[in-house]
Amino acid sequence: MRGRCGQVVKAVDRFEYLPDHCVVSLGKALYLHRLSSPRCINGDLRGFLKFVNFIFQIVTNARAGFMAGKTRTKEARRRNLEGILQLIKNHSDDMIEAQRKDLHKPSFETIIGEVEMAKAEATDFLQRLDEIMGKTDVNDGSLLLLRKQAFVHRDPYGVCLVIGAWNYPIQLVLVPLIGAIAAGNAVVIKPSELSPACAELFARIIPQYLDPECYPVVNGGAEVAQALLKQRFDHILYTGGCNVAKIIMRAAAENLTPVTLELGGKCPAYVDSTGDVKSAARRISWGKFMNSGQTCVAPDYVMCHETLKDKLISELKRCLRVSYGDDIKSSQDYGRMVSQRHFDRVQTLLQQSEEKVVFGGSYDRSQRYIEPTLLDNVTFDDTIMGEEIFGPILPIVSVRSAEEAIRFINSREKPLALYVFSSDKRINNRFLTETSSGNLTVNETMIHVGGEHVFGSIKFILIRTVFTIYSSTLFLNIIILLTFTWKVLFLACGGVESRVGPRAQLRLPGSLFTLYILP
Repeated sequence: MRGRCGQVVKAVDRFEYLPDHCVVSLGKALYLHRLSSPRCINGDLRGFLKFVNFIFQIVTNARAGFMAGKTRTKEARRRNLEGILQLIKNHSDDMIEAQRKDLHKPSFETIIGEVEMAKAEATDFLQRLDEIMGKTDVNDGSLLLLRKQAFVHRDPYGVCLVIGAWNYPIQLVLVPLIGAIAAGNAVVIKPSELSPACAELFARIIPQYLDPECYPVVNGGAEVAQALLKQRFDHILYTGGCNVAKIIMRAAAENLTPVTLELGGKCPAYVDSTGDVKSAARRISWGKFMNSGQTCVAPDYVMCHETLKDKLISELKRCLRVSYGDDIKSSQDYGRMVSQRHFDRVQTLLQQSEEKVVFGGSYDRSQRYIEPTLLDNVTFDDTIMGEEIFGPILPIVSVRSAEEAIRFINSREKPLALYVFSSDKRINNRFLTETSSGNLTVNETMIHVGGEHVFGSIKFILIRTVFTIYSSTLFLNIIILLTFTWKVLFLACGGVESRVGPRAQLRLPGSLFTLYILP
């Protein structure tokens, strides 16, 4: 059967490309599209199946490279990490330009928030390869294991799939890739199609610095992602939204593949009556409106003590003018929404709250521009408080006490990050002990992402950090190896091992004595 590009082939459920037994299932109908991929199909069914087989071959080649030991040795890991560093050094300007095309992202944000983070990650892993590949002694004190040699051995999973995100398309491809390389894995890299300039850049430059067999880059849209998810991987890492995450989890379940999901959520900020309003406004403004609010750990809304709310709003207005000037639309320091679809979603939220706008509120669909916007007199029941905004709109809710803020936080899904601005240690400790979140940061926003500590949610399956030394553990299988001497645990007097022969006459004190004096 053949069809034009975009045509639906009816009554199709499964097709099998017999020479390589590559099976594709796309539900009740097979959609034929021209794919943005290394080998574009021309809209015919045979071409589509050949493309699916091509994806199958990419994964097969990566697995062959891993099994041949191309990624596992210390020399290979070091060479690949040095390749990443060389890639960053030679193409930083290209990354800045690609980000400008995709998100109108300021060069400073690209350098600090993406390029330098990846560079620091690769440098850190180069220095820690011995630690990552080394063995860790284990002694649990168990009676039966007192005479053993036990240690933790870290083994790479094998072939991993890294599906990048569009909001930080450089960082959220390179950082998990670096962790997977340091762990000794082969990696299939799928950048987000919503940041096409960055995706095209990766497809062009990564093969120049890494083995394309072990680290292929596959570009394309949903069809390509579906074809990839039909393959068997040893670990999948995805950064993005919950709807796609559910699709990935269902696909991973077919092969019981371990999955790491880095998802978003509504991250609250609370400004206490004891907080420093000027510092809080400056740090909330920076965290919220960087990348036009398209950051998973950005403050989604602010709960402010009623005695400081008006002062906080005034300070936030001042910070926005200082950061972006009076003509924000012309500012080179302010970004854009990633796509028309994302623009429309945030614009709808803004229109539903027009009467509560106290700063900003303008937009231009042709440029995907939404002005940094502050909303006052917001209640917990407002529509905008129901879903993650992921855009440059900041609702401000007045509360009478920390207790009220804590109750609301606990009534919703557990947030990825929680920010508390307070000088009272008792208040800070209450948020620590009475709420649950991926991270709690006091008197700052977002900077925990770049620190050498765990970052991630607490709800979704296998969500752990994709930053610093912990990112390598995402892509490692932890093995406990026990080695016993030949003179094993003689638990009975007279040198008779307790696992052989009658034990009814054993006397425990004597057995223990024998255990401890054995050479």
